[in-house]
Formats: sequence, structure tokens, C-alpha cells
Amino acid sequence: MSADHYEIEYHLTPGGWITGTSYYYGKADEVVDPPVDRVLTIKKEVTQSSGYSPEDVSWDELWRDPDIQNVDALVVKYGNRPSKHR
Repeated sequence: MSADHYEIEYHLTPGGWITGTSYYYGKADEVVDPPVDRVLTIKKEVTQSSGYSPEDVSWDELWRDPDIQNVDALVVKYGNRPSKHR
């Protein structure tokens, strides 16, 4: 078992990045419904194998609006990931 493992969903909306549901060892810690105006949902997954090891961080895309131009415009405006995240 790892020393730490959590996941956080982020949703890109016309107003910027919004934090979504978070998971701790696969169990929902805080459930947040996706915003109706989201254009992109990504997930940050962090694992630390021991208290002394560095964090292993990965990002996955979970959902994307089919309107590519809208998504691209908001990514240009707000970035491809949230600037401040846990």
C-alpha cells in the first residue's frame, strides 16, 4: 500500500477552472457534480509510495466537449490545467 494516494477532478468552464470530486484511495472524499457549462474535465492523480519518496503525479483527460473551438479558446484563456491545485 502506498503512503498516500488521491485524485482530484477539475472542470474547465467559461469562468475558469473549478475543482470537482476528490478521491482518497479510490473512495470519494468530496463529491461535486460537474458544472453544466464545463467544456473539459481532467483528473490529477497523485501517489507517494512512502513518506520519504517524491510524489508521482499524472494527469488524464476524462471528458471533452465536442465543440473543439470552444475548448481551445478556453484552454488558451485559462491554461490546460488549473494554475493552483492541491
